[in-house]
Amino acid sequence: ANQFIFYLLDENDNILQTKKNDSSGNVTFDPLSYEETDVREDPYIYKVQEDIPTIKPGGYTEYDSSVWIVEVTVAYGVGHELSVTQKTYCQDDESKENTAIAFTNRYEAEGSIVLEATKAFESNVQTQLQDGQFEFIVIENGNTVATGTNQGQKISFTPIAYRIDQNSISDLGRHEYTVKEVAGNDNAVFYDDTEYTVVVEVTDNGDGTLKAEVTSITSGAEVKEEIKFVNDVTKVQISKKDITNSKELPGAALEIRDKNGDVVESWISGDEPHYIEAKLEAGKTYTLIETAAPNGYTTTKEIEFTVNNSGEILTVVMEDAPSEVTISKVDIKDTAQELPGATLQILDENGDVVTTIYNERLEWTTTDEPKMIKGLLDGTYTLHEKEAPDGYTQ
Repeated sequence: ANQFIFYLLDENDNILQTKKNDSSGNVTFDPLSYEETDVREDPYIYKVQEDIPTIKPGGYTEYDSSVWIVEVTVAYGVGHELSVTQKTYCQDDESKENTAIAFTNRYEAEGSIVLEATKAFESNVQTQLQDGQFEFIVIENGNTVATGTNQGQKISFTPIAYRIDQNSISDLGRHEYTVKEVAGNDNAVFYDDTEYTVVVEVTDNGDGTLKAEVTSITSGAEVKEEIKFVNDVTKVQISKKDITNSKELPGAALEIRDKNGDVVESWISGDEPHYIEAKLEAGKTYTLIETAAPNGYTTTKEIEFTVNNSGEILTVVMEDAPSEVTISKVDIKDTAQELPGATLQILDENGDVVTTIYNERLEWTTTDEPKMIKGLLDGTYTLHEKEAPDGYTQ
């Protein structure tokens, strides 16, 4: 109410009355009174027009400059009674004769909203989010109205615009959107297929701006406080172990190859299992190959494995056996029988008794069974008889 000003003028453009609109947009002027002395042949001419301000309020791009003419004829009627009749028409369009006086101002308003959402990996994922790594869309009535990408954990959406104009376009009211992630082509990532329904209410501030605010967020039947997409990745853990004691075995040269024989990962084993994340594709089969065993071990056969179709960790264990050397002490005249009682040593190039990878010092007394040595490091050694059995010479 009281937003616009209207004038009633006489034929000399003198302002007779000034009125403002009510809350329904109607303007009511005070009645005009006539007496017998006002009777005349020519009609009284009045004008009705709107005040056009120099500075227009927000949103109003054009005021109606129409001038409406009201011709009032005052005469004697039947029985010498005073008769007052009027004729109304628009000065710029006389076809609008005896129609209701109406002014139409041009009002336009605009507004927008930027939806807010977050992106994350599952809590046990070590991989860091990369800017622009994931894409999202906002759909209304089957049409994409906004798109988004992640900037770290924040998802940046393009604005959704709203407007009112004189071409019967009005975006006021309720808007329902579907927000979802666009599944990418990285087969090492499990994309979040959650769909959110977001309701936005658009209202007019009356100053050329529109207010848009989120009134509800749901996923299925569940009410949500925020829009959040959580992705997972493939996880594979390769454990290289000593077959003897099941401890992690450092120093093995390992490779993972795909079905084409291409190397997709290579490393030297350490004291902890080797962890591979977001690299091997879900559902695909790979081959684990040992290209070089640690010193004191023999290379083992390759292992095929298939990556999980979920974010659960797949653990692949490859075991190495230590190298083995058998020492047999026999009587030269009876090589079929072991000769007990001899003290034997294995010496390195410096003449020192060597130790195996299991810290066994290689000096022993022979028995009726051959000596099995496990975990002797690569190298050149001397088998030395420190003391012969009774009755034998060295």
